[in-house]
Parts: sequence; C-alpha cells; structure tokens
Amino acid sequence: MKNKVAKIISCFLSFALLATTLQVGAFANLQETKANADDLYPHLTEVPEGYIGIYTPEDLNKIRNNLDKNYILMNDISFSDEDFQENGEYYNDKQGWIPIGSESSPFTGIFNGNSYSIKGLIIRTLITNNSDIGLFGCVENGTIENLILMDSQIDIDVAIRNVGGLAGNVKNSIIRNCHTTGKIALLVRRASISVGGLIGISNDSLIENCKNTGLVMVTNQGLYREVCIGGIVARDNWGSNIANCYNTGTLTVMLQPARLSPQPDIYIGGIGGWMSSSDVDNCYNNGEITVKDTTTDDIGYTIKAGGICGELSPSSNDISSCYNTGNVKILSKNSRSRVGGITGYCPKIENCYNTGEIKSDTNNSSYIGGIVGYSIRIKSCYNIGIVETEASQSCIGGIAGLAPGVSNNNNYYLNSIANGIGTGEDNAVPCTLEEMQDAETFIGFDFNSIWTINICKGYLYPQLQNNRQTSNGHDFTDWQVRTLASCTEPGSKSHHCTRCEAKADVTSIPPLGHSFTNYVYDNNAACTA
Repeated sequence: MKNKVAKIISCFLSFALLATTLQVGAFANLQETKANADDLYPHLTEVPEGYIGIYTPEDLNKIRNNLDKNYILMNDISFSDEDFQENGEYYNDKQGWIPIGSESSPFTGIFNGNSYSIKGLIIRTLITNNSDIGLFGCVENGTIENLILMDSQIDIDVAIRNVGGLAGNVKNSIIRNCHTTGKIALLVRRASISVGGLIGISNDSLIENCKNTGLVMVTNQGLYREVCIGGIVARDNWGSNIANCYNTGTLTVMLQPARLSPQPDIYIGGIGGWMSSSDVDNCYNNGEITVKDTTTDDIGYTIKAGGICGELSPSSNDISSCYNTGNVKILSKNSRSRVGGITGYCPKIENCYNTGEIKSDTNNSSYIGGIVGYSIRIKSCYNIGIVETEASQSCIGGIAGLAPGVSNNNNYYLNSIANGIGTGEDNAVPCTLEEMQDAETFIGFDFNSIWTINICKGYLYPQLQNNRQTSNGHDFTDWQVRTLASCTEPGSKSHHCTRCEAKADVTSIPPLGHSFTNYVYDNNAACTA
C-alpha cells in the first residue's frame, strides 16, 4: 500500500479504534455475511467520543453541512418512494438525493455505518452540477466503513463523470466493510464516464472487505471516448489496494454505434474496470458480465473485459489469489477485444483460476483466454471454463489469447480447448477433468500455503486457502474401528468421511485385558520329575 494511505491509516487510528473494535472480527469473512445488517455483528449502542450519532434521514442529510466531522449510524435508515416524489423531502427538482461532498468541497471525516443499513436511496434524471454521484459525491482523506447500502436506485442520463452506489470519487481514503445492493442504470450521452457498484473512481486508496450484489447497466449513444464499469470500483487512477472484495451483481453494457474515431474504449470487470499501479488480491466474481451490440453498424469499440478486471495498466503490480465463476460475454462483431476469465490485460497474474464461460465474437484482432486475453507473465493459474469465439481473426487459448513472454509457468487448462496459449510460447498443460481433480497434476502449485484441494469443500478442483468457495463439509459415517484393541494395547475408533480421507472424533478403545482359563497342565508329572 502506498505511503500516503499508510499515513491516513495512522492519522485516523486513534479516532477510529473505539468505533471499529467490535467490527474487525465479524467482517473477517464477508463471504458468509448477508444483506441484513442485523446478521453481521453486535452494534455499538452508544455514540463514541468524537462522533456524531446519525438516527434519521434528516441527520444523514445534514452531514453535508459539516464535511470534516466523524459520524456513526445508530440504527437502520429507510427512505420511502414518497421522499423522492414531487413535494417529497428529497425531490430536489426531480434529481432525488444530492450527493454528500463534491470535488471542490469533499467529505474528509469518518462515516461508520456501525453495521446498520441505509435503504431506498434514489438518484435520478440529468444531473449537471456535480460530476461525482453516489450517497457521497467525493471523499478525500476520509473513511467510510461498516455500511450496508440497500436497494438503492441510480437512474440517470449521464453528462457527468463518476458514478458509484457508495461514492462517485474517492481520493487517498479508506473504504472497508461496505456492501451495496440495488440498481445503477445509466444512459450515456457524451462524456468519458466511470460507473461502479460501490465507487466510480479512486486514487491511492484502500478498498477492502467490500461487496456488490447490485445491478450495473449502461446504455450509450456512442458519443464518448471511454467508459469504465466495475462491480466494486470502475476506475482506479493511481495506486489503490483492493483486497478481499467480491461481486455477485450483473454488469451489462448495451452498445449503440460508435460515432467517434478512433474507436472508443470500454473497460469492464467484476471487481474493477481500468486500474493503474494497483494491487488486486484475494477477490472473486460470480456476476454475469455482458457487452452487447444493439445494432449492426460498422463502427465498433475497443473492449477489454475480465471476471476480475478489464485492464491493469503496465505500471500496475499484479492480480493474485483471485478467481472468477461468472460468464464473460462480448457480443459486438465490429469491435476488437481483449477478454479473459480473470482480466482482459494485465502484465502479471499469479495463483488465479476461472470456471466461467468466456465468449467473444469480435472480428477485429481479438485475444481471448480462459485466464487473460493478453499478458506477459502468467504463473500457477488454471482454467476449466469454456473459451470460445466465432471470429476467425481472433487468437484463443485455454489460458491466454496472447502471451509473448517466456515466464509463463505452471499453468493448466481443460483439454477440450485446442491451445493453452493462442499466440506465444505455449507451455501450458492440457488436462482431463479427472486430472484437474488431482493435486499431483498441478506441478509448481504451492499446496502448503496458497492452494488446497479437498472435495469436501464443495468444489472438486484446487482452490485458494485464503479465498475459498463455499464449503459443503464432510459426510461422516457411524463409528468405525481404526485399530483393534489387544489385551495390553489400546485400539481406536473414529468417524470416516465418505468423500475424502478425513476422520473425526478419534477415540481410544481401552485394552481388552487378559482372559485366563482354569488350570491347564503344561507338562504331566513323571515318577522322578
């Protein structure tokens, strides 16, 4: 993490410690949490020193009057539809909720959601006086944590830049333990935009333990240079660290003919759209990702798409310990694409896997791979998802479409795909489905500290120790004797799993002891002996 973020953490630690002590352990495994805030952890019942309690929608709205203070949510807040209708408290000339903070006057305090939710927020129609849209507009040197934003609706014609369910623009800040649900629907008219389930655009920030389960849908009129779409953050301009986040929401882009030349760029990914000098670790996506033409006109787009990220720039660090189970489909015949189960483009990918279907029918110089469209270094990755294209001018591979580097090691793919690397030195290993279920197949994988394989975890193939899929648990039998007891030595018994070699409740069986008979003559006596 960059030094600037480290300073932010140090600066806020003394203020945030009291408010977050109870929360840390409860958010350790967000994969097990639910949308209902009451299921997460016990709420703080008293307002900590140095904080202002938020109890009502009116309290929430007043934060904009003191953007440098610290706030804590003390109960769930729900907006009604009437609040955003004509004569409603938050109608605001059809605009709905006005975001808290702007780029010229950002929120710089702490907002602790205290595991409570804000429900029913609505932002709509054409907004021209703020380029950053969300519950918060712009957050700089601030913190938003432990908040659930439920059933939000952002439905607007866009002539602005950055849109996120939680915040449009985040700079040098901390976003953690936050969850968004609902829908973001945009009609793009003429601009370069960034649209994220949580965050529109970020810079040098820490984003951790966050999830999006909401829908993000973009329809364009072909009059923009660039669109970034992400389940967590749409665009990271510089140096953010994104860790332990996941997306289950659907991301969709509906394309109309591009009216600008050169071809406009589209970046779309389950975690991030376009990332620069960023780290992405321990994240996953199982949301559907689709980019689709609405016409058959000749002018297309340059599309970079992946289950985790659309693209990480050459100056980025890497994507590591991530996986994708969602389908990624690019249906735009006159475009060109870089498409992968993990990312469209990234210089370095390690310890990642894909099970989703990857499909692109773009005709113009496209690269499609089970892990990545185009990469220089791919290490210890595997793919069991379908990879397909109908375009004759595309390079396709079970691991990568294009991988010109020679440092691609220990990568495995399902042998139903013709090549591991479409263009480049193909040293990826084709495997049968059965071989993919055997740890001995994966030479070079670290099964001590990174990978594990156990069919009782509900998944038959290798998975990441610190980023597991859902566990089914063991199927134990009744007692079975492991070792028979003897007269002097104890035995043992245990429950055995019917699916693997696991044992439970290993219990000692006491020695049986001797069982002596009546006297038995060992030798008959003789006359003299």
